[in-house]
Formats: sequence, structure tokens, C-alpha cells
Amino acid sequence: MKYLLTFLLFLISISPSLAGDPQTGKKLFFGEIRFSNGGLQCMACHKVDGSGGTLGPDLTKVFTRYGGAEGIKAVLQGGTAFPTMTPIYREANLTDEEISHLAAFFEKMAQEGEETGRFPAGLFIFAFGGFLGLLFVSQAVWGGRLKSVRRKLVESSKY
Repeated sequence: MKYLLTFLLFLISISPSLAGDPQTGKKLFFGEIRFSNGGLQCMACHKVDGSGGTLGPDLTKVFTRYGGAEGIKAVLQGGTAFPTMTPIYREANLTDEEISHLAAFFEKMAQEGEETGRFPAGLFIFAFGGFLGLLFVSQAVWGGRLKSVRRKLVESSKY
């Protein structure tokens, strides 16, 4: 009887949510499901597999970098592991269930996803080309605008 009671207590203590569901973790990450304590969705600052914000680092391979689910849980519990995250999650800690779902999602991303650079080279080339185009247009439109004024100033300073 003693062993049966111990076994039942053990079964009760194991939460079925500890396994985590990658689909639920994905929905939590992208804000499709809100965090129960009102925390900001992860994608506001982070990206995975090329989608999301750029303030924080790419989390596609974070599962591998932090040594698996235990590393993820250690970072996310309390929400104050990083100074930028502290004001956001100080009063809105993630639940153990949410952390498990996110860890499962990050595990799936580590296997299937692909990290992207912080600033895509194509975007840089596009921005630089746009800058040069605007520079050319502004020179063509306003390039000779001040020559007559400057000429008068130079002439008046000679005397």
C-alpha cells in the first residue's frame, strides 16, 4: 500500500505539460496565443527561421546554444536573465507550461530551422542603392538652385 501511494503521488507530481507542444510554443512565440501573465510575445524582439523582430538575437538555434530544454527553462524562468527582458517580464513571468511549450518549439527549430543574419545583405544593397538614387535625384532637381545666390555673395565680398 505504501508503494502504491508513493507511485500515485509521483504520477500526480508529473505534469503532462512538461513535455511541451511545439505547435503551442510556436503560437506563443508569434503571439497567436497570449501569455497567461500578460508578457510580450517573443517575436516582438526575436526571430526564428527568418521571421520576427530584430532587436534581440535570432533564436532559431537557441536550443542547441543553451544546452537543451533545461538551459532554455533556466533562462526563461523569472524572465530577468537579460537586462533588456527584465522590465518586460518582471511582473509577467512565464508559466512552467509556457516555458515547456517554448522549449519544445525551440528544439524543433534547432532541428529544422535556419538562422539568418542580423541584417540581410540584400537589404543593405537595396538601401544603399536607394540612397544613391535619392542623391542623384536631389542633385538633378536642386543642384543649381543656389549658384546665383552664391555668385552674388562672392562678388560682394571682393569689394
